[in-house]
Amino acid sequence: MIRAARIFAPTSSIRLAAIDIAIVAVVFFLLVPAMVAMDSSLFFLEENGALRLMPLTAVVILTMYFGGLYENKRIASRIYLLQQLGLSAGVGLISQAVVSYIYDPWTLPRNLALYGLLASTLALFGWRILRDALLSRLEGTGTVLILGTDATARRIARYISSHSGMRLSVAGCLTNRPEDACAPVLGGISDLREIARRTRPDMIVSGLADSRDRMPVADMVDLRYSGFRIEEAGTACELICRCVSARDIRPSRLLFTRDFDAKETSLPMFLTDTVVASLLFVAGAPFALLYAAGLRFSDGRPVVRKETCAGFQGRPFVSRRLRVEESGALAAFGRLLHLDEWPQLWNVLSRRMSLVGPRPRRLSIAVELGKLLPVHEYRQNARPGITGWAQINLKQGVEPADAIAEVEHDLYYVRNQSFSLYTYILLHGFRAAI
Repeated sequence: MIRAARIFAPTSSIRLAAIDIAIVAVVFFLLVPAMVAMDSSLFFLEENGALRLMPLTAVVILTMYFGGLYENKRIASRIYLLQQLGLSAGVGLISQAVVSYIYDPWTLPRNLALYGLLASTLALFGWRILRDALLSRLEGTGTVLILGTDATARRIARYISSHSGMRLSVAGCLTNRPEDACAPVLGGISDLREIARRTRPDMIVSGLADSRDRMPVADMVDLRYSGFRIEEAGTACELICRCVSARDIRPSRLLFTRDFDAKETSLPMFLTDTVVASLLFVAGAPFALLYAAGLRFSDGRPVVRKETCAGFQGRPFVSRRLRVEESGALAAFGRLLHLDEWPQLWNVLSRRMSLVGPRPRRLSIAVELGKLLPVHEYRQNARPGITGWAQINLKQGVEPADAIAEVEHDLYYVRNQSFSLYTYILLHGFRAAI
C-alpha cells in the first residue's frame, strides 16, 4: 500500500541534504588512512579534520542545491545527475584553492580533497540512483479519486496533472454531472463503494458541489473503516497543493481551533534572522550606497521609497526600499544585486519583519483586501518577510485572483510555521535571487 508520505513535504528535501552530508563525511572518513597515512579518528579529532571538511561539504551541498538536486523529483536523466554532481565537485575543488590562498591550515590535504570529492561524487550518484529505484518500487505513482466537481476538487485535479514530480495521478472522477467533470468519469456518486474497491485509490477527495450531489455517507463510512483515506477537498488542497483553500475555511475552524493563531518567532528563526540579515546588511552596504549615490546624481530625485504597511497582527510599520529605474546600466546593477530590498534588512534586525513571511502590503491595500476576503487578516499572524511561501510558489501579479492565491499560500505558512519550513523557503528565496 502506498503511504501518504508520498505527498510532498518541504522537510523531505532537508532530510535528503542531511543524508548527502553524511555520505560525504563517511567517504572522507574512510579515505583518510590511505590519503594521509593517519588514523581517521585521530585526523578528525586532533588535526581539526572535521572543521576543515565542513566548508568543503557546505560548498558541495549548496552547489547541488542550486543545481536543482533537492527538488524532490524522480531522476529524469542520469547523465544530467552525474554532470551536476561533477560540477559540485569542481566547485568544491575551486573553493579549496581559494581557501588555501587565504589561510592554508583551513584546507584539507590535496590528495584527500581530490580523491575524496571523486569518491563522494560516485557515492552520491549511486545513492541517488538507488533511492530513485527504491521509490519507484515501493511507492510507484499514487492515485487520487475525486468525488464531486466543486471548484476545489477541480483545482486539485489540475494541480496534480501539472506537477508530475509529485508522483500522484488522478484515478478518475465520480459525479452525477459529467459535463462538470475534472477528470475521466468512472461512474456516478452512488458507485463510490464499487469504484473505490476496484481502483484502490490512495486518497478519496470529497468535493461535492452542492446539495444536488447527495453525499453517500454510509458508503464513505464503510470505506473509511476498510482502510481507505478520505479527505474533504479543503484538507486535500492543503496536503497536495500546499496552500489553504480560502473558500473551504469554515467559521468554526477559525473560532474553535488555533490553526491560524499568531505565533512568536522561535529562537532558531530569530537567531537566523539576526545573523543572516546582519551579514547581508553589512555586505550589501557598499553596493547599496554606491547605487543610491548613482541614482541621486543621475536625476536628483529621492532614492528611497517609503510605504506604511500592515505588520505583525496588523500593526503598521514603515517599509523602505531603494528606487529601481525601468532601464539602464544602473537599473541592471540594482536588479542584479536586489538592492531595492537592502533597506528592508533593517526592519528584520529591528524585528518588524522577518527574512521569511507574508509579503508586506500597504496598509490601504490590506484594509481593502480584508473587506473582500475576511481571512486576509489571518495572514498578518506571521511577521511579514522579504521572501515567503507565496513568492517561491507563485508568479507575482496584480490581478485579484493572484491576490487570493497569495493569501492562500500565506495562510499555509501561518498554519505550518516551523524552522524546517522557514529554512526551506529561505534557501529557495536565495536560489531565486541568484
